Amino acid sequence: QVNLKVAGGQVECFAQEPSFSDELVELIGWVVTEGHYQTHTSKALLGVVVAQSRTHNPLYVDRIRKIARYFQDEGATVTEYQDGPEVSHWFFGKGVGDLIRVLAPDKQLTPAFLGQLTRPQADLLYQTLMDGDGHRQVSPEGGTSEQWAQKDPGRVASFQMLAGMLGRRSRARVSSTTTHCQVVTAYQQERVAYQQLHRSEEQYTGVVWCPTTPSGTWFARRNGTTYWTGNSQCVC
Repeated sequence: QVNLKVAGGQVECFAQEPSFSDELVELIGWVVTEGHYQTHTSKALLGVVVAQSRTHNPLYVDRIRKIARYFQDEGATVTEYQDGPEVSHWFFGKGVGDLIRVLAPDKQLTPAFLGQLTRPQADLLYQTLMDGDGHRQVSPEGGTSEQWAQKDPGRVASFQMLAGMLGRRSRARVSSTTTHCQVVTAYQQERVAYQQLHRSEEQYTGVVWCPTTPSGTWFARRNGTTYWTGNSQCVC
């Protein structure tokens, strides 16, 4: 079911009980934006590595260190090491590395994973992704406008799904400054200007899909733009 707002909606089907710890959810957010999966031929050395700048983002470093301590206390293999004077790396191995690969294969946020998050965990993941690869600003209308950049189209799609779950409309477009990079702009405003709404008609012959939901609304994405819409009234 959907609880509509002017600028979008909020899915009311988040998990009631957490399937994962908050630390794991946040860690996956850092892995997607700041990490990589090792591909060494020796399985003993395979792990997940997250990097962060101590100079530019000391608060983020503290957050990742807190996550590292949590998994160390859980018995996982976690090691911090430095690469130069500015950047810290964390190796997440036995006890957590394989789990990360299962939940986020190839650093992809799957619908199955997103559907197991509680409402606070979905927001935690969204905010972590924004911290890693995005920036925020307050719009003149009183809402928020946030931008998140990624090259991988699968990650872009899953980020838009996550934004939609949290009631944020979004639009993905190719960056004008970075080749092959897509920028997702997410909005959550209190009102919308009717001058920006345009009605159009087009002739079409072929299969017409008529999604039907109990609440009468559904979430759509077209040409990189997401929006909430009502059930189609066509004759199928």
